[in-house]
Amino acid sequence: MTHMGSQLTSILHTPLQILIGIWLMYKNIGLSFCAGLGIMVLMIGVTFILAKMISRINETTLKCKDQRMKVTEEILDIIRFIKINAIEKYFFKRLDDKRNA
Repeated sequence: MTHMGSQLTSILHTPLQILIGIWLMYKNIGLSFCAGLGIMVLMIGVTFILAKMISRINETTLKCKDQRMKVTEEILDIIRFIKINAIEKYFFKRLDDKRNA
């Protein structure tokens, strides 16, 4: 809440600073500043598209991690159940029977 005043002034002054900067570039360089301005606008578009792609990839990755964590948690719960109930020998016997088959 303490930084709200400085952020509000930044929001209000930023468009004005951009316009003054563009006007000064035009005055000092001439029409060739349009190339730099065009590249900046192009890079804004490219950055927006890449951010969307990275967001989708990150979302997919997090879903996969969530599924993996659920399975891991389920396995740990089963291991805890086996350890708490002291039925390890029974499961080891069943596991050995399955391996032998």
